[in-house]
Amino acid sequence: GFTCYPTLTSRLSTPGRRDERVVDVGEVITSQGPATAMDFALHLVARLRGEDVRRKVAEGLLAAI
Repeated sequence: GFTCYPTLTSRLSTPGRRDERVVDVGEVITSQGPATAMDFALHLVARLRGEDVRRKVAEGLLAAI
């Protein structure tokens, strides 16, 4: 599965597109675009350092968690 910029969906014939801000399928992580950059970054923090660190970083950034 993957996600992409919403305006590109009409140009893609590839099955597997999901309507989520961030999609993680193991070796590939995709997000929908610039507005999802914070979600993408926090997802990477969680993958690399764990959920507790992600939560602390998000709180420090005043990001909704």
